[in-house]
Amino acid sequence: MEFDGGVVISALINIAIAIYLLFLLFSYRSYLWHKTEAVITKSELKGTYDSDGDMMYGPEIEYEYFYDGRKYTNNYVSVAIGSSNIKSQAEGILGAYGKGWKVDVYVNPRKPSKSILAPGIRVHHLYLLGFLFFGFYFWVPAGWNFWSYASSQNSTLYAEVMIPIELDAPKIERLKVANSIRANLLGSDIKEKIQKEYNYITPMAMDEGFQLTVKEDFFTNSKSSKAVQLVCSFEHPSSKNYPKTVTKACHMLVVKELKKYNKSLKQDK
Repeated sequence: MEFDGGVVISALINIAIAIYLLFLLFSYRSYLWHKTEAVITKSELKGTYDSDGDMMYGPEIEYEYFYDGRKYTNNYVSVAIGSSNIKSQAEGILGAYGKGWKVDVYVNPRKPSKSILAPGIRVHHLYLLGFLFFGFYFWVPAGWNFWSYASSQNSTLYAEVMIPIELDAPKIERLKVANSIRANLLGSDIKEKIQKEYNYITPMAMDEGFQLTVKEDFFTNSKSSKAVQLVCSFEHPSSKNYPKTVTKACHMLVVKELKKYNKSLKQDK
């Protein structure tokens, strides 16, 4: 099964949106929780550096409240409040929750340790939701398609397959066998055979794009079977699938010829 990066990214995007929608549902339902009084015990501006070295600002707020005679401490203010590089946003939130102030808090009656200061769906939640939908369902697919198209227009659609000449013989003998197999295949018009099998690839494309060559690796130990290789390669101006198809067919024909040679070698012995 071939890996499809687009499918993975799409799945991750949909999961992110689903999680955010669940958070909004939680925030909306919190309106139905029991309202009581809380005291702000901490209200500070927190600054941290991100991975790029930029300063990120966020409100650090803590509060205490009593519910059913027990004291609880929490720091949850609202959905989608985090750090950003805009200092005034964090300061605006802190301005509504000063240290020592008494404020309303909404407490989950089933689990009193859960609470929220600003329940419900607010304007900034809708802005972010709109950005997620527009960005992920319009901009990302459009950008993905554009860059895929640009990449296909500006890159060589090329593929090659290397087939080692595996023989129990010195490197010079393997080189002779490789050249012999190449000559036999070209003599039997390998390009025409492949083109007939895949008739959607034109004879002109095969003549211009196909190559069957012998590669000798001078830096490889002479005992290695990979020191000599036959290389099937194909280049096509408009399709990335054709090179894979042609080189796969060429690989099968080369291996078939190599098996014939090995069989005749055993019979001679």
